[in-house]
Amino acid sequence: MGYWKEYALKIDERGFDDIDKHICSECVEDEFLKNWIEENSIETGECDYCHRIHNIVPMEDIMDEVIMKTIRKYYENAEGNMHWDNEDYEYWGSTYDTEDVVGDFAEQISSDQQVIDDIINAIHDITWCKYDPYGMTEREVCEYSWKSFSDTVKYKNRYFFLQQYDDEDYERYSPLSILSIIAENAKTLGIIKTLPANFDFYRVRTFNSKNEVLLDDANLGAPPKELASTDRMSARGISAFYASDKLETSLKEVKNKKPNHNIIAFGKFNNVRDLKYLDLTDIKSRSLPSVFDLNQYTLREAILFLKDLNDDLTRPIEELHEIEYVPTQIFAEYFKFVEHLDGIKYSSSKDHNESCYVLFFDNEQCIYDSKKESWRQNCELKLVDANIIKK
Repeated sequence: MGYWKEYALKIDERGFDDIDKHICSECVEDEFLKNWIEENSIETGECDYCHRIHNIVPMEDIMDEVIMKTIRKYYENAEGNMHWDNEDYEYWGSTYDTEDVVGDFAEQISSDQQVIDDIINAIHDITWCKYDPYGMTEREVCEYSWKSFSDTVKYKNRYFFLQQYDDEDYERYSPLSILSIIAENAKTLGIIKTLPANFDFYRVRTFNSKNEVLLDDANLGAPPKELASTDRMSARGISAFYASDKLETSLKEVKNKKPNHNIIAFGKFNNVRDLKYLDLTDIKSRSLPSVFDLNQYTLREAILFLKDLNDDLTRPIEELHEIEYVPTQIFAEYFKFVEHLDGIKYSSSKDHNESCYVLFFDNEQCIYDSKKESWRQNCELKLVDANIIKK
């Protein structure tokens, strides 16, 4: 085979023409791209974009090894992958030109428009479509499955949904499978954590009259089961301990809940042992792996899914009707009974910069009697301070 024929085949296979330029790490935005250039540079010279002396790599190298591989992870040639309608002379589904495709990554690639233009002009002129255009990504399957799970337990089948199975035809996980996947993602991301003993939890209660006020653990802890109302992570009749790590946040949480109650009291509790909990507040601040780091693709998709899930789980209470709590209540019970966690940390609905906790402890587990050593086996939280804040 002649040189030029072999060269033409190489160009056709890689999908882009030569870009006879060099680029430095200062001319790209994404941290992964910056590191890749520094690690793969074999010479120092003038960058063809900023015209300064840096470690540089040929544009062909970064195009071949990183940018085109990333594009092909998310897009593919519509020809051969989408159905062509001979009558209407068009593909069945959404298609994109090269400018659209590169535009999806342009912000991460470079703020220098010349870099972007060179990439667009070099890539062969084809009609693109999303990778697997008639299917869904793993994240999309999870998002669809969570929505299906929520709709099922709210409107169709609240108590026997465990009999449902994965639906491969509709790319949907069963309710039990999506809960299991969420748990596995949480473990992978390290958001199942341990809280040391003697951590401070602040719980606030409001009262209608002074006669109702009793500053003891039985009254300031989790409500008795007969008084347990519907809440974000627990159903009516199921006692759970809702609190915050700051008194101010707990005060915000109860504000306006019972406008006729003029007396506000707080109890500060300590956990008597280490607690294992799911930290949903961690995921909202978790940085995404680079879109160009394909080794971290699965992790990136998991974080994106859990970020969306966290937003759904922690919507402000005012937006919710009682039935809207059902999916989060089942979610909490899964982590309580299947994953054997002690609680969940989540963003306050009143202040997203602050945190709240639901601990899976009932009223009796908030009552501590130092004279009965056997009682400690059942006691999980100990009241260490209490007072009236407002009369």
